[in-house]
Amino acid sequence: MADIAVQNITAEGGETVTFTAAAAGGDKFIYDDQTCILIRNNDASAKTVTVSVPAANVSVRDNKFAGVLAKQNIAITVPANGIGFIPPLPPIFRNAADLNKVALTYSAVTSLLVAFVKDRQ
Repeated sequence: MADIAVQNITAEGGETVTFTAAAAGGDKFIYDDQTCILIRNNDASAKTVTVSVPAANVSVRDNKFAGVLAKQNIAITVPANGIGFIPPLPPIFRNAADLNKVALTYSAVTSLLVAFVKDRQ
């Protein structure tokens, strides 16, 4: 998996987002609660992008519920010659054992580009 830096942009716009070719083994970025994922598919075929949770289950106990909840990966299909967007992720997607990184995988990487961006405020 390739590590890709998060790009800081401003809400006012006028900045260029730099896309990176998606890596065959997937890509990672350091988690924060403001980073969005942009995917550009320049291929003639649709691609599936999956954001994986690092653990399949989480134990929960409060005054109304006690048990194990299954966590779900996020998977989106980016159409041929289309763009995909994943908004900021909740903390369950960060992998504390991997320096708080978030991992993405792809159904294929031909002509697939990715960027991680956040408002630098």
